[in-house]
Amino acid sequence: MDGRILIIDDDSSMLEMLRADLQHRRYEVVTHTSPEAALRQLADDDFGVVLSDISMRGMSGVDLCREVVALREDTPVIVMTAFASIESAVASIRAGAYDFVTKPFEPDDLVLTIERALKHGLLREELKRLRRAVSELQPFDDMLGENK
Repeated sequence: MDGRILIIDDDSSMLEMLRADLQHRRYEVVTHTSPEAALRQLADDDFGVVLSDISMRGMSGVDLCREVVALREDTPVIVMTAFASIESAVASIRAGAYDFVTKPFEPDDLVLTIERALKHGLLREELKRLRRAVSELQPFDDMLGENK
């Protein structure tokens, strides 16, 4: 499982807390306070999951989610917010988010959500691989044979 996590939040103390906890749990963590910088890195690097705040300077988490989905459709996005509302949760899911978590959260609950997102991403990749393999199979329509 690709345990690389890209975290975007304009609150550097939140980033540091998440980085410390997730690295302690053996994840590789890359953080950005700038959504634009995170997208540039995502264009070049693979991550198992993207974790983003919904309210940031420069770009909302919903807009970031749309950009991530357009760039890496199989990379699950988890959106975090301190100001949960039904509207923001629905907007995030419609933008392609895998899940939506409310701050403050229990670290173990967040890790469970991350684990599920990582597994979901792997299943999507496997499904695409299997579909490609099936489409590449040659049909037996042209097979000729003779039998006495």
